[in-house]
Amino acid sequence: MERQILQTLEYKLTIPSAHMFLARYIEVDDANKSIVQLASYILDGTLLSYKLLRYCPSKLASAAMLIARNTQGMHPWSCALANCAQYCEADVVIVARAVLAEKALIGPELTSVLKKYSRSVYGCVANIDIPSV
Repeated sequence: MERQILQTLEYKLTIPSAHMFLARYIEVDDANKSIVQLASYILDGTLLSYKLLRYCPSKLASAAMLIARNTQGMHPWSCALANCAQYCEADVVIVARAVLAEKALIGPELTSVLKKYSRSVYGCVANIDIPSV
């Protein structure tokens, strides 16, 4: 039975990553390019902190969307995102605050994400001031 399932799936198995969740949230939210770039920057930055590993990928992606929407002056959490993610805004704010706190602690030796998202091809989103949530 297991062999048949694997063959049907063409052995394409993977665990859900935060980026997979972010892609879904972007689709559901019909996010504009600046939200996509900013949320991607924030989510990539979470890879630099071991402390953020305690949060599940879907919550990290939700936090990235909330921070990006808030930074762009939108309401931080939409009904569409709440329905898709199954998280209320209060739950996501806790993770978003942890993400921002860890972002503030990143040392000068960890600049790869900053350099990447400072380029014009990524909208220079690393240069945007990110307000607290």
